[in-house]
Amino acid sequence: TAVPVKVDADGNLAVAGGGGTTALTRTALLAAVTSTGAGNAVADSGRAPSFTADVSGTGTVSATVLIQGRNVASGAWTLLGTITLSGSASASDGFASLTRYMEYRANLTAISGTSATVNVAMGS
Repeated sequence: TAVPVKVDADGNLAVAGGGGTTALTRTALLAAVTSTGAGNAVADSGRAPSFTADVSGTGTVSATVLIQGRNVASGAWTLLGTITLSGSASASDGFASLTRYMEYRANLTAISGTSATVNVAMGS
């Protein structure tokens, strides 16, 4: 059975069915990042999240991104998963999580390649 999906001007998805429409949101955790480091904390949206990352550049590119969560503001970060990217000019990957935390962040721990940039997004 096909489920109708609409994309708004911001790239967010809305899924219709079951008596209503559920808006699926996309939040950037890292945008066009070229050096290692952690992004800002982003609050939980109230739904189980998914995470996607991509790296692009010239020639062989690679990156490693840690997706982390925490339940206490200013508390220690817990590793939810690692996204390892490698390819010729670009690569992407991601995962979904049923575990929810109060806040999430992406931590770019490695990046290589000519003009390599990394984007990480959370959907929920």
